[in-house]
Amino acid sequence: MSSKTMRLILSVCSVSALLLGCADVPTSGPETPAVLSEFRFVHAALELGSVQVAVDGAAQGDLVFGNSLGYKQFPAGSREVALSNGEKQFVAMSTDLRGTIALLPSAGGTREFFRISERRIFDTPNLAVRVLNLNPNVSVDVRVIAGTDTVTSARLAYKGDTGYRVVTARDYTVEVKQGSTVLASAPLTVSTSHTVMVLGNAGAVSIKALADN
Repeated sequence: MSSKTMRLILSVCSVSALLLGCADVPTSGPETPAVLSEFRFVHAALELGSVQVAVDGAAQGDLVFGNSLGYKQFPAGSREVALSNGEKQFVAMSTDLRGTIALLPSAGGTREFFRISERRIFDTPNLAVRVLNLNPNVSVDVRVIAGTDTVTSARLAYKGDTGYRVVTARDYTVEVKQGSTVLASAPLTVSTSHTVMVLGNAGAVSIKALADN
């Protein structure tokens, strides 16, 4: 091999080495995307009084009976939910899940932070209605009425759930009965997915409707 050819090969190798030395080599892999859930809170315990809600030590807001806090994003996993009265427990906030945490009435000194699953975060809500009975003192018959037509009806024990029923966008009435006695009724204008909750106790039954948007 001639000295000229050898010099050419050495020159090419030198340039290649310089180019390789200048290349950016990542020192770490791509960042893992955040794994999130979305939840809101509802005060469903008539005896509880006004409380502040915190998740993993971060304040979320104040609640009184029948009120709710809007959806917020939380890291998916087991999150500590604490009330300002000292009550606390861990709640499973599953990946990509949107839902509601209802603060239920105390039973035997124990209160359940009741998780209600709604849909995956990235799904589009349907036009639908469901009714849950979160009143521990009564089993009820519920009806969703459009004019004179009953769209859906069910008998619900405590924590019973009709499941989502597909409806059309219009005005409805939600009626709660025990036997022939109407315990409560409330108007409901459906424009998205809705969760309707029966709250209170044996002497005071109320209805709370939330849009699951």
